Amino acid sequence: MLKKILIFIAVSTAAMSSMSCSTDDSPSIEFNNILYTVYERGSVDVKLYISEPAATALNIPLTFGGNASEGIDYEVSSKSVSIAAGETEGFVTISNISLSTEKQLSLSFSAPAGYRLGAKNVAVVAADPAEALVYSFAYESADVLEGYVARINVTGAVSGKDVVTSEDIAIPISVSGEGAGHLVFIPEAKSQPVLSPCAMLYAGETSATVRFKVEDGYSGDLAALLTVNSDQATRFIPGDNEDMILNLKGLQTPDKLVGTWEFKEIFSLEEIELFFMDEEDDPDLLPTHNEGFTLTFAKEPDGSISITPSGDGDFSNFFRKATVTLSAPVVENMTSEGYALGSYTTSESNMFMADAGYPEQINTYYKLSSANRAFSAESESLGESTVVFALMKDGLHVEFRDYDQPPFGESWWGWGGYDPDMFGFASLFVKK
Repeated sequence: MLKKILIFIAVSTAAMSSMSCSTDDSPSIEFNNILYTVYERGSVDVKLYISEPAATALNIPLTFGGNASEGIDYEVSSKSVSIAAGETEGFVTISNISLSTEKQLSLSFSAPAGYRLGAKNVAVVAADPAEALVYSFAYESADVLEGYVARINVTGAVSGKDVVTSEDIAIPISVSGEGAGHLVFIPEAKSQPVLSPCAMLYAGETSATVRFKVEDGYSGDLAALLTVNSDQATRFIPGDNEDMILNLKGLQTPDKLVGTWEFKEIFSLEEIELFFMDEEDDPDLLPTHNEGFTLTFAKEPDGSISITPSGDGDFSNFFRKATVTLSAPVVENMTSEGYALGSYTTSESNMFMADAGYPEQINTYYKLSSANRAFSAESESLGESTVVFALMKDGLHVEFRDYDQPPFGESWWGWGGYDPDMFGFASLFVKK
């Protein structure tokens, strides 16, 4: 197979060499590669480059060679390459129907007036029997505080979800936008290149991840765009989410919470109550009645940030006036499959928040110097406690992460103690 492709390239290169000898100093035009690989059911962009921006719009007809037949062995997006005035490149897309070593394709062109042929004036499209892979970022966007792990799901162009990869594949990732310079790529394994961002798709897996951290000291509101570098990863075809926006915020320090926040709702409350009722727990005992309850964050004279609860809601059975500091995540109380993104932040998925339209939550953990760990109106057991506060577009998301057995949900607690979905009571507060 390889020998047949090399012979085809050699013939094309010989033709190319005989055409490219020139002492003309006019702008050159050429393909960016002489060999393009296209996978089963995949496609590849064949690009033309000129050595300086086009003075006027160009439309360059292509000549198709080889024994492959259009519409049977391949499809092409256009029979010519268009390059807009002021631009230096254009392309056509070749889609593989049944190209093979027996059915091959080459492309060539004639230089338009005022241009000369560059060295790479013939390109060969070679088929690879491996199937093309369809990629899709797991999420369209995410807030990035300390860092982020972007997940890319992969299916086969032919086999779909049953795709089987037989070797590790590094998927090159491009990072652009105003926030790009504030992101640092973090290799997750020795097999990852250190200098270039890439997501690792390991043999037998159907998802890949790429990890970044925010540069030290950053605080702002810039965005970066993640895309798969299609020039380097020709085997990959974009799926539903072909890119992802990372909104760089920087570490959510306690001072960013300053203000008064009023309780609005507990996410998916009816569903939460049904779960407790299924275990014969009384839903009326749950701390879900919080109309008018507020949390006020303020900067104290010593520079610390305090929290002061107000109102007669059920959450007043937990919150006390306290100092708020950043805290390491309570690992054993994270939601299922949650993981750390830094010293204080995590990626988690509370199932009730997911049902309400938040499939991934970027959480920041805080230590309260004092709280009623009994979470009760009848008894008090003061001590430190850890909570989640997450600033989102719709307000402040609050989740409990650490308290003693409360006077509600006895049956559920009996299953194994604190559960972050059932006893987190993920809530929304809005700023007054």
